[in-house]
Amino acid sequence: MSIDSTPLLVGGNVNVDPGSSFPREVLGKAYVLDEATLEGEEGMKIINIECYTPNSAKTFLFYVLVCITGGVFALICKWYPKMAVRLRSSKCLPSQAETLIIDGEFDTFQICPVSRVSHGARPTETSITLSDGGSDNHNKRSHGDSVLSKSSSESVHSGEAEFSVPFFDELREVLIFDYRHVRYRWDDSIKMFSRLHFSTEYTYGEVHKKMGKGIATDRVVQQRRREFGPCQMDIPMKSTFGLLVDEVLHPFYIFQIFSMALWFWDGYVAYATAILIISLVSVFTSLMDTRANLSNLKSMAKYSCLVNVFRGHQTLSWEERKSRVSSDHLVPGDVVELEDGMILPCDLALLSGSCIVNESMLTGESIPVLKTALPDVEGKDMYNVDESKKYTLYNGTKIIQTRYYGGSRILGLVCRTGFSTVKGRLIRSMLFPKPNKFKFYEDSYRFIAMLAGVAL
Repeated sequence: MSIDSTPLLVGGNVNVDPGSSFPREVLGKAYVLDEATLEGEEGMKIINIECYTPNSAKTFLFYVLVCITGGVFALICKWYPKMAVRLRSSKCLPSQAETLIIDGEFDTFQICPVSRVSHGARPTETSITLSDGGSDNHNKRSHGDSVLSKSSSESVHSGEAEFSVPFFDELREVLIFDYRHVRYRWDDSIKMFSRLHFSTEYTYGEVHKKMGKGIATDRVVQQRRREFGPCQMDIPMKSTFGLLVDEVLHPFYIFQIFSMALWFWDGYVAYATAILIISLVSVFTSLMDTRANLSNLKSMAKYSCLVNVFRGHQTLSWEERKSRVSSDHLVPGDVVELEDGMILPCDLALLSGSCIVNESMLTGESIPVLKTALPDVEGKDMYNVDESKKYTLYNGTKIIQTRYYGGSRILGLVCRTGFSTVKGRLIRSMLFPKPNKFKFYEDSYRFIAMLAGVAL
């Protein structure tokens, strides 16, 4: 079971196909293991990845050109960030990259820095999803989801390592980048990037048996926290000055600045002053609207609360393993206690009891929804966070009432955190909507370029 050396999809994604060989690293180009277009999310498909590393000689020449042109060259590079990266860096192998140029759908692109996270050595066993959708349940444990099997005797006692990123013995660096708040990591064994994802696609009985007790060691908690990041959706915001600079350096305002300078020079003081006032009002109005929209979206996305989480060896009692922490510190695989009135900070699988939930934040429906516990039975039914909705509690929804039997606790298994959740998917669709191309907008750039040419 391996990956075809010739990609089955043109661009950044390739499928897994049995009976073929793994590709080698290509200078300046990387591939992403096919992930079914990220659950069908529009605009999230990666078309092409270019890999670059800083070049001292090119960087020196770049700044020489900036000084010679009086900053004009830097302004042009700000309008064309791809060109800026290519002029200052050299193409390299994906494993050596520090900057990636990622081309997405609808002619979009993003410049992504590559970070290196310290982890242990790769385990001895891995498994890969087949493109032909094999019937064996173990084939569903995909390499594309960065889910690896047991690698040490310690993982057998932990009760959940088989369903997560494995234990490591020797420190090593893993390459990670975030594309539109979705995290990818470099897999050195297949020479590709793959989406980092905590898999729970196992039978109902396996989920309870292997993951129902929570995480056994702090080592696993720290490891997952480094890879998956905090259980939080913190949208980065530029400062007011940064937004102002971006607005002023737009080609239209640059053209206005040169036009006003020429009008002042020719003595059209009144007309130039009027245009200056109108431009300033337009800039600050746009700035305030942008700032307000980002602030509202940030406050909508960011949420944290205190939760009871159960961590520690399974030989300990539930009460001994219980601790109260901020939801920011939750990681996939944690088992938490659910309470009445709780707003969920992540996507969870309900392990015990039942809940009446208000999902209006996600669906707009005000009718409460009943959620029941995932059956603890052996069988062929596979649990899926997106499809097994009656057993799943989603981020942003509110628990109206919990129901339990006897003295049992209402427990939930953390499946997805941050921007990987259903609420995170909604936030990402607002942050990165499908671009609307207007013919008037494109023609306006041509008009400005024509007038600039005439002026010169």
